Amino acid sequence: MLKSLKRYCSIILAAALLIASVNVADVSAAKIGLSKKTLSLKVGSSYTLKVTGIKKATWKVNKSSVVKLSSKKKKSVKLTAKKEGKATVTASYKVKKKTKKLTCKVTVTAADAGNSAANNADSAKPADNNSQAQNTSPTAEPTPVPTATPIPTAVPTASVKSANNTWAYIPVDDDSLLKELGPIFGNVGTCLTYEGVKFNGGTPSKIEMQEPETMTFVKNNYNSFTLENEMKPDYLLADAINTFRNPPLNATIYTEDAKAQGYVIPEGYTEDTVPTINYQRIDDILKVAAEYGVRMRAHTLIWHSQTPTAFFRTNYSANGSYVSPAIMDQRINYYVSNVMKHVIESEYSDVVYAWDVVNEYFHQSTSSDWASVYNIVSGGRLTDTPSYVKVAFKAAHDMLKKYNLTDKVSLFYNDYNTSEVSTNIVNLFNYINSKDDINPDGEKICSGVGMQSHLDVKWPTVNEQLQTAKKFLDAGCEIQITELDIINSVNEGDEETLCDYWYNFIKGLVAFRMDGANITGITFWGLSDKVTWRFGKSALLYGQSINEPKKSLYAVFAAAQTSWDI
Repeated sequence: MLKSLKRYCSIILAAALLIASVNVADVSAAKIGLSKKTLSLKVGSSYTLKVTGIKKATWKVNKSSVVKLSSKKKKSVKLTAKKEGKATVTASYKVKKKTKKLTCKVTVTAADAGNSAANNADSAKPADNNSQAQNTSPTAEPTPVPTATPIPTAVPTASVKSANNTWAYIPVDDDSLLKELGPIFGNVGTCLTYEGVKFNGGTPSKIEMQEPETMTFVKNNYNSFTLENEMKPDYLLADAINTFRNPPLNATIYTEDAKAQGYVIPEGYTEDTVPTINYQRIDDILKVAAEYGVRMRAHTLIWHSQTPTAFFRTNYSANGSYVSPAIMDQRINYYVSNVMKHVIESEYSDVVYAWDVVNEYFHQSTSSDWASVYNIVSGGRLTDTPSYVKVAFKAAHDMLKKYNLTDKVSLFYNDYNTSEVSTNIVNLFNYINSKDDINPDGEKICSGVGMQSHLDVKWPTVNEQLQTAKKFLDAGCEIQITELDIINSVNEGDEETLCDYWYNFIKGLVAFRMDGANITGITFWGLSDKVTWRFGKSALLYGQSINEPKKSLYAVFAAAQTSWDI
């Protein structure tokens, strides 16, 4: 308890004091960041830029004529302003052999007129009125001005804490999930809908992305989002908004006409027609995302549950027979290539930073449309080496490669109840990235695993879920927590147990991340209990509106705060 409180006291330059009845866990890891992200200096002044949360940084500047770097150390570097202009200072560091970067934008302006001595941003030397050398610059290390002993600031009492003193939240001004979790995981997201299903021809069920108030809240609290449904195949190949259950395809056109319209026709495609793809809704969504400055996980390209059955059958007819695996491979190539091409060539393409290429393979029926085309069932269970999944990843990777995006955009396999099928997923991950006829160069075409985390205090336990994440990390997977919500099916009214589960799960992920784990995002599956798919289960961090934060939200904040190490 005492160590964590001392850390907080040091942040606010206060003396170390005890907080009665608060027991916050000690985690010896720091939030990764620079002491300044933006900096203004006058010509001749200097500033010592520092980094926290890592052991060693390599320092560089893009314009040494504007800003000179000196006194380079593992965790600090001295910046000296040389002339007017702008420069970017970069701190590069390694996380499991992968290079990551932090940047500080520096603006250098002219020295104040009549001020002969340069203004030093670290520590200023007092003016000497009797000096005759008015144009002399201060020494490299000026003597600091003596100051009075600071008066300790009272440590704020924890504003929210658990009933059994297992966690406590220390108040932070204008706090948010983005402020607490962003420096740790990078991407902090929610689930959104532009226009939901019109049941029985009525009004749309959700229009969150068309509501300025909602999107302002999203911008202030998240930097990422995932669409609940609107990038799934039955929304692009058909019209699921008006016909939710197995809608007919939009239309088919002759292959040559499609090619003339800019569609990608895969090499070896043998059919006379292709289905059209409706991009209008995606274009609207990307535009809104860009306007509010939030990025998107593109979810999802291939899924057994929401793909029109006509896509699997001869002549693209729901009444046709199932096509051969070879023909279906080309249809996968066609669909994946064209959807990604359209998004990548959009003026808002920077919005998308990750794709769920295949969703929930291990949770489809052994008699699904995919199983009816491909030989993926063995001994009554799904094989760990489904060729169509690898075909989809290869097509997606080829599109990223074509547009030089392989280092900027990640490709995920996404699934739920991952603790049940963790070994199968690792086998699938290794298979996708192995060298064979589909992936002849043996490239890493699957980045990792999207861990849908629809959890229950009853099962899996926090430790089981964290050990599943560790298993994926040990296999070389990038991880994103993609669909996080938690319920208490044992006792729905037991808020304390639910809050403890939230706290311990997030705390465990934070500890992994502080140890260098490749966890690059966390997405909460909905804005409030009013719009959650687990309706009535108190599954999210806000009550019946975005203006009703719950105690579980502060438990998540408290879990993030265990990363302090000043």
